[in-house]
This record gives sequence, structure tokens and C-alpha cells, in this order.
Amino acid sequence: MGCVDSGLLTQRFDQNQMMHQKLTGVAGVLWGVDIDADGIQFLREKGYQNLLVADISYLDKVEVLIGESFDVVVAAR
Repeated sequence: MGCVDSGLLTQRFDQNQMMHQKLTGVAGVLWGVDIDADGIQFLREKGYQNLLVADISYLDKVEVLIGESFDVVVAAR
């Protein structure tokens, strides 16, 4: 949750400093959720999948996630 580093996205991505980039290397399946639609689109264009534009306060309303279970949830700030 909060997979886009808004305001620093391009810089952190170019320096391979995004948490989402690092988690990709160790996670079997990785989902990214953020309210920043432009940031999500940026990551999609870079080849990342399983990305959702959503407000994490209302994840119970995100149909694609209903019924899913996760081993680890990271809420980045």
C-alpha cells in the first residue's frame, strides 16, 4: 500500500530506490496499491503488474482484492 513515491517517483525509480522495486526481487506475487493514478501508470509503463489505483482507506470496496489473502502487507509512508 502506497507503492508510488509521489513527488520523488522518477528520481527514486532511476536510482532503484523504490521499495516496490526491491520487493519485486523477493516476492512471489506482488501487488501495488496507491491513490496516485499517474504514478501507477508510470509503473505500468515500466512493466510492473498487479497495480491498483485505490484509496487504502476503502480497500474493502476494491472488488479484485475481495477474498484475496496476503502473507505480508506493507503500508509505506
